[in-house]
Amino acid sequence: MKETRKIRSKFTAKIITASIVAMMMVTGAALPANNVSMNDNVSGFSIVADAAGNYNSSNAVSYARKYWNNYNSSYRNYNSVGGDCCNFVSQCLKAGGLNTDRTWYNGSYAWINCAGQLSYLKSQGYQAVDWAKASDVRVGDVVYYYNGSRLAHTAICTSIVNGQPRVTAHNKNHVDYEWTLGGSRWWGGSNRRVVVHLNGKTTPTPNPTTKTYTIKSNIGAAVRTGAGTSYGCVGGLAKGSTVTFDKSVNAGGRTWYHIVKVNAKSGSWGRYVNCWCANV
Repeated sequence: MKETRKIRSKFTAKIITASIVAMMMVTGAALPANNVSMNDNVSGFSIVADAAGNYNSSNAVSYARKYWNNYNSSYRNYNSVGGDCCNFVSQCLKAGGLNTDRTWYNGSYAWINCAGQLSYLKSQGYQAVDWAKASDVRVGDVVYYYNGSRLAHTAICTSIVNGQPRVTAHNKNHVDYEWTLGGSRWWGGSNRRVVVHLNGKTTPTPNPTTKTYTIKSNIGAAVRTGAGTSYGCVGGLAKGSTVTFDKSVNAGGRTWYHIVKVNAKSGSWGRYVNCWCANV
């Protein structure tokens, strides 16, 4: 009986783990052969940063060429739970010199989810071009694709041939594929693509209206998608974590802060940027 319980517990744990990953990754619309998709919502455009340290596009491209079809066994393959495109691009960015931190690391939301990755990179303060054209793309840049109004896929530019960028990505795996990936007919009529420049770091303009708040509660603070307990919980901040916020609202007897940056203490988890937490 004890052995049966152990087997059931292990099986249940696997189901829970798979469910959590599936919630983090939403499968996108069908793509042309040799393409992959992963959906999530994102507003506006992204700004990309190299998170500290210099980005070497040659190293990122070399990694992409090495592992576009022969997956690196050091990383999990997410094809069965939504798609591996963002995971692969994160690997390329790390190989190119981006440093991991408490938000962007192997397996995190910011690592394996397109919108999460964009939110994280935006918080670092680097350039991007929304509604990008071929002339906007440089080797080593990351390209994000919209399916209709939804973010659907990401790839890395590994070459430019006769002025036309070629991209490499995971599943279905492709290398040096034409950068529009079939154009609007495969993307819900959308030609919207965001190109993020990993080289050419710029200094972000400080927002004079931002303020900070430090979590005081011993049990920490829940991070939610909106201001109020009726919104979904997507993360948690441990006591002592400091949030930088650009606006606040009152809801349910508490003040809620819209998070633009976080100094998270040990024990924190999930996503934070562009979400909300209360004054606890």
